[in-house]
Amino acid sequence: MENQERKEQVNQMYNNFCCALVPYGSSDLRTALEWLNEMGENEDKLMELIHDFSESTGTNAQDLDVCYLVLDYALQTARSEIENVIDKDIQNDLSFDVHSNYMCSSMNFKDSDKEELIGWLSDLEKEELEELFSLDVVNFFFNQIDLSIEEITEKEEE
Repeated sequence: MENQERKEQVNQMYNNFCCALVPYGSSDLRTALEWLNEMGENEDKLMELIHDFSESTGTNAQDLDVCYLVLDYALQTARSEIENVIDKDIQNDLSFDVHSNYMCSSMNFKDSDKEELIGWLSDLEKEELEELFSLDVVNFFFNQIDLSIEEITEKEEE
C-alpha cells in the first residue's frame, strides 16, 4: 500500500473513531461551540451542560441536542439576570422558551412577549440597562431575540 493511501485510510479511521466517541453532528457541535464562544464560554461549559442535563434527566449524553442545551443555558442565565434587575420572570410571566432542532434550534417567543419585555426594560436607568447588555450571555440572548439597546431606549423616549 502506498504511503498516501495509508494516510488516507488512517484519516478515515480517525474520523470514524471520533464520530463514534462524539455522537453529535459536526455542524451541531460547531454551532453550539460558536454560540458558547459568543457568550465568553468554552468547551468546558458544553461538557458541563451535557453532564448536568444527562445526569438530571437520566438521558443518555449521546441523545442530547447540544444546541438546545446551549440556548437553554443562555435563556436560564438571562432569565436570572433579568429577574434580578426587574423582578419579572421571562419564562413564567412571559413565554420565552427554546425550540429544539439541533443546529436550527432557536428562541421561541411571541412578538407580544418581546414588546412586554421592552416595556419592562425601558423603565430601567441607562446604567442598569447598559450593565445588563454588558453581560455576554444576556447580550447573546438579546441578540437571539433580535433586541437591541437602541430599541429599548427608543421606547423610553415615547
